[in-house]
Amino acid sequence: MPTSSTPTATRTATRTTARHAPRHRPDAPVHVVPGPTGHGVAVYARQLAAELGATVVDDEQQVPRDASSAHLHVTDRMWGASPEQAAQRVVALCGQRPTTLTLHDLPQPHDGRTLHPRRRQAYAAMARAATGVVVSSHHERRLLDAVLAGGPDGGPDGGPDGGPDGGPDVEVVPLPCVRPNGPAPRPRVHSPRPDGRRTLALAGWFYPGKGHLPALGAAAAAQRRGHTVDVLVLGRPAPGHEQDATALVERARRIGVRLEVTGWLEDDDLHAALRSVDVPFAGHRNVSASGSVNSWLAAGRRPLVRRGPYFEEMARLRPGTLRLTGIGSLAGAVVEALEDPASTWLAPGVGVGHDLGDAARAYREFWERVLAPDRERVA
Repeated sequence: MPTSSTPTATRTATRTTARHAPRHRPDAPVHVVPGPTGHGVAVYARQLAAELGATVVDDEQQVPRDASSAHLHVTDRMWGASPEQAAQRVVALCGQRPTTLTLHDLPQPHDGRTLHPRRRQAYAAMARAATGVVVSSHHERRLLDAVLAGGPDGGPDGGPDGGPDGGPDVEVVPLPCVRPNGPAPRPRVHSPRPDGRRTLALAGWFYPGKGHLPALGAAAAAQRRGHTVDVLVLGRPAPGHEQDATALVERARRIGVRLEVTGWLEDDDLHAALRSVDVPFAGHRNVSASGSVNSWLAAGRRPLVRRGPYFEEMARLRPGTLRLTGIGSLAGAVVEALEDPASTWLAPGVGVGHDLGDAARAYREFWERVLAPDRERVA
């Protein structure tokens, strides 16, 4: 999940119960899921574990002593107060039994000159200690290859069964789109508000670099073209970014745009909000995987997304589900969406592909390959 989308990896707009009835598979690796229950990485980890019928524990101390293997969803901020602490904790756990990792929020240069090398070293140590590694996109795979090679940015894929330096076995399993129980969502007709105001919305945690500033600029530009557009943040500030949110509200006031930060929304309220806004938008500057975009898809929306390697990859994976736009053309894209509301909804027959069941099957195939030598039987 989760760019540095953590703690920014967003909560999905779905219930945390699996879409399909969980199957009891006692030989699935024990899933260790620390961190806040509402964190996007933790939500996904528990959804996947439920689909697999896997045992879930909150920390490594709770792993049954006779467990033959473990699986961790890792972003450094969930596993320690610093990259070094997270790596120390994860590497120690990997040394106790065969352990596979799903690495989220791979290090990128935008982490900063000080933090980036620290995160890169931590992720390299964790990846090399693992029996196998899963990432959520081919873009993240390239970032991991760069981490293992010591490079500053993305590099060539290292092949299906190991990194460029003979490192860990790596598999790409895209983040699934998890829809609520019930029939597929249908487009809804928006009744114009009496005051004529429209909404441009972003979902999930607020943090710098997620596209809120470009959204304000697009809203202001749309107003100059005759549309009154409010910006709506469906979520709350990520820990440590409360002052950034306050500054964003002040900036919106100065340029004459109404901005609302809803705060935390429960699943049903979030799903309703995702369906009620006029224009859905995801504007991450440096995203490597995004749960918030899948939240829009689960609600039947076709969001505007900031063009980049990850969203281009997802547009190929799920044709017809995203509308790619550059930041320079965002204002025009917002106006077009306002004037053609149907374009903000998934068209009939457009599928979101790769659901939770698909992800679970991919994980099982991965474990069959990487854990079979260490286990008597792998499901």
